[in-house]
Amino acid sequence: MIKVCDWNGIGIMYGLAFVTVIAGLILIGLGMLLLLLPGRALAWLARFPRDIAAGRILTTLAMAWAVWMLLHARINWVDEHRNLVWMLAPAAWLLIIMFMDELLAVRALGGLLLLAPMPILDAAFLEATPWRLVMVTLAYLLVIAGMVLVWSPYKFRTTVARRLATPARCRAWGGAGLLCGLALDVLALTAF
Repeated sequence: MIKVCDWNGIGIMYGLAFVTVIAGLILIGLGMLLLLLPGRALAWLARFPRDIAAGRILTTLAMAWAVWMLLHARINWVDEHRNLVWMLAPAAWLLIIMFMDELLAVRALGGLLLLAPMPILDAAFLEATPWRLVMVTLAYLLVIAGMVLVWSPYKFRTTVARRLATPARCRAWGGAGLLCGLALDVLALTAF
């Protein structure tokens, strides 16, 4: 059931079922990548932390999302200086690209993981079912993962090297991700 949720003062049409389906589809996609193409997935994951294009794309997405949230947060100072925010955002993006290029892709991914729980928690707030706690738990796990990736991006490489060292392990994690994604989609269709 799709509901109108007041997310930072803006009426957005979505509900916990929609958010859960999206999360499930992301897990299914990642799981299938690891399950069906473990060699390519391992090679890409090894290159990802220093991938300049991925870092800039993810940074652009994270900055755009953060600026959008800031502009709609109903903070008096921001409301009074909207033009300044519009001017400072590209300058901040440029400074990040220039001076934080070391492991930027992982840091930007962490930033996106820190932003993603907001719509999940807003949608979960409207649901009365105890099954919403599954998505609340997922949201807090995303926050923890995001903090770790932003704070110490080298952990990404060591975790990938340890957890996905062989194609068999990669397939096992991919299968687990696929099953979790399917479980989330079933939960979305039956409980919300």
